[in-house]
Amino acid sequence: MLVKHLRKEFYELLFGKRVLIIANSDIDSVCTVKIFTELLKIDGISFSLCPVDGITDMKQAYSDYCETVNVFVLINCGISLDIRDFFDNLNNKLVFVLDCHRPVHVNNFYDETNQIRILSLDGNFDEVPNFDDLFWSGEALDSDDDGNDDDSDILDKGESDDEDGSQRRGRNPKRRRNEHDKERRQMIWKQKRNELLFKYTQFGYYAPPSSLVALELSWAISRGDIQYVWWTTVALTDAFLLEKLPRSDLHIAREASSTETPRDCLKVNFEKDLCFLLYRHWNLYDSIKMTTHSACMLKSWGMKGEGRFHEMLGELGLPQLECHQKYTSMDVRLRKKVKNVFNEPVLREKYNFQDVTVGTFISEIGFRPALSEFDCQLACLSLLENPVLYGSGNVVDNFLDEQWMSMSKYPL
Repeated sequence: MLVKHLRKEFYELLFGKRVLIIANSDIDSVCTVKIFTELLKIDGISFSLCPVDGITDMKQAYSDYCETVNVFVLINCGISLDIRDFFDNLNNKLVFVLDCHRPVHVNNFYDETNQIRILSLDGNFDEVPNFDDLFWSGEALDSDDDGNDDDSDILDKGESDDEDGSQRRGRNPKRRRNEHDKERRQMIWKQKRNELLFKYTQFGYYAPPSSLVALELSWAISRGDIQYVWWTTVALTDAFLLEKLPRSDLHIAREASSTETPRDCLKVNFEKDLCFLLYRHWNLYDSIKMTTHSACMLKSWGMKGEGRFHEMLGELGLPQLECHQKYTSMDVRLRKKVKNVFNEPVLREKYNFQDVTVGTFISEIGFRPALSEFDCQLACLSLLENPVLYGSGNVVDNFLDEQWMSMSKYPL
């Protein structure tokens, strides 16, 4: 079942109940969980969070809470599985699936009990096969066969002058033919069904990030906040960098990010920025050298490439002494013209540098260093891929801890 109204058909059903959130360990899930849990805390809805890394963890999380929880929210997991077959004993339980993975399992999409409900802003499910093409309607065929039997009985009654039992001998071959035709039609239907399912499930793809649904939910219940917009932009950037979505889809949150706020509050703006890794929090020399795009263009891992790199900095008028310093400690006049310097034609003509500046979202709080969505995406990804760097606890639980997500230290 597809949820059409997020507030009435989803959020209002959570009041007075305990909710179990089963979330996948990826950046979109982290951002979605952060928005969703903030909304639950505001309205006093009790919940438990279980991060998972696969279907085994999903099944274990369900078995641990199935006796005490009746509402489950799956974030970026489970939509491609037959949930009713995967989870045991779904009686009197609601399962909401918020997942950007595709394709959707047909049994979840056509669930007649309304216990499995799909949350999505992407209403285009035209690729899902039709219900009549997937589920065998044996009753209709039986009624057709009964109609044929009635016709044959009428014909047989017209031959009442024959001996006793001749009607049965004349009718049984027809009934056998009807049964044979029914089996043949069923075999043809199964073959077509298998071909449809194969074409539908042979490729995987992605829908817009789940955090967009969480952001839309916050607006639907009048709980919108600029922090939710920022977390959504981080998820959108992750989808763009991992080539899940084209860059053009990043305009979704652009209008919401242009509101004016006081200086000491979080501000999110859309502007052109350099696509060098963490250059605001590092030094410009190492950032350019370690960025994949620039490293491949300059081949900076070798002596010849490093010499070419030094030559490029000289032609751009960037002293190596300044480039080796932390970006915030560079000369102010030099720092202000860094973005314009990397738009020089010599980069494209001589060094084949393309798309050094891209449109991105920038967050600022007061006079603190700005943080781009690329920086935040990289930091989140490193924590999720290397949980040892953040301690022995669970990555997602720790990442949602206040010391990392608090406004007093980081915008994210």
